Amino acid sequence: MTRLSVLSLCLLSLLMAWQANAGLPASVIGRAYDLEGAVLLYTEEHLYPSPYRHTVTYREASGEVFAKKRLDYTHSFTVPDFRQENARNGEVIKVARMGSDKLEVTYQANDKQKPKQKRVAIESLMVVDAGFDHFVREHWETLRKGRSLTIAYLAPSRRQTVALRINEVPCSSSSDVCFNIAPDSWLLGLVLDPIFLTYEKETKQLLRFRGRGNIADKKGDYQTVDIRYEYPVE
Repeated sequence: MTRLSVLSLCLLSLLMAWQANAGLPASVIGRAYDLEGAVLLYTEEHLYPSPYRHTVTYREASGEVFAKKRLDYTHSFTVPDFRQENARNGEVIKVARMGSDKLEVTYQANDKQKPKQKRVAIESLMVVDAGFDHFVREHWETLRKGRSLTIAYLAPSRRQTVALRINEVPCSSSSDVCFNIAPDSWLLGLVLDPIFLTYEKETKQLLRFRGRGNIADKKGDYQTVDIRYEYPVE
């Protein structure tokens, strides 16, 4: 299994970052199913204890915790610091800002391998992990006008960025807005399938994610999932 799958990665938790003044709920639940929607694979519990803090707890269908992620948006909502630990196979990802123009990226594939580390320059239109959702909200009107945008998305396993193109696509419901995220390079497109996102038009809340997930199983493989997000009733 190619490690590029980590990048779609991160896209699913990555998609839940909220603006400080957006007035959005303090918690969100995501339930990840197989593409047929018959088997619950795992759940995500997103908590926002402060405008600049975001934690994600991943649970098996049985309820057992197997992974955790902590994000810090102090420096940037689109390029946050974060650390993710996956007890299924020992994978660890860490991204930390170093000064004003670089990130230190540390990636450990499993508990049998040593961590690999590299400093990566911060680029224009760069996005890290859950900063993606903030990027979509920030550029909502531009995307809704039919324009596509290309971002420099950090792939921690490769310790470099890859170009991803975002554009609006038709939705089955008139109350929703849908986006397609795909590699900007046809060559990368051969190994990385597109991701499809569904947002609620009025609230801009993420409702659904379909694509390769960011959490590895015990063998280090990444599943293609259909995640449905639930928000607390106010």
